[in-house]
Amino acid sequence: MLTREQIETMEAGPEMNAVVAEYVMGWKQEIQREHDPQDDDYIEYVMWVGHGCIVPSPPDYSTDIAEAWEVAEESKLFHSRDIGGCEYVLSKRGELWTIADLSDDMKIIAYDKSEKVAICRAALLRVLEQEEEP
Repeated sequence: MLTREQIETMEAGPEMNAVVAEYVMGWKQEIQREHDPQDDDYIEYVMWVGHGCIVPSPPDYSTDIAEAWEVAEESKLFHSRDIGGCEYVLSKRGELWTIADLSDDMKIIAYDKSEKVAICRAALLRVLEQEEEP
């Protein structure tokens, strides 16, 4: 898992999508082998496996709002603590989207100019906090 600093500075794109896919959404990378009859050799490539799919790259969690909401749902960012959620709120402050903890005096958990990146960062930070708990 990444450090808090790495998560807080990670930008939108393939790296963030891969980390969110693995640590938040439960996707796994698998090496696929395919026989190439032309030179009687095997070609190996990495595929992402999860949610009943096998794809060459994970969904665009950090750039597609529909995919970002899937991350929010999976990590229960905006669900009541009574059902295992966090009670966070997403709001726009100036040019920044922030996610704040309602139960901790609106402490800002994650922020970015993109609401999608803020959601991904908050979900990753939640996973990190759960890993750090005894």
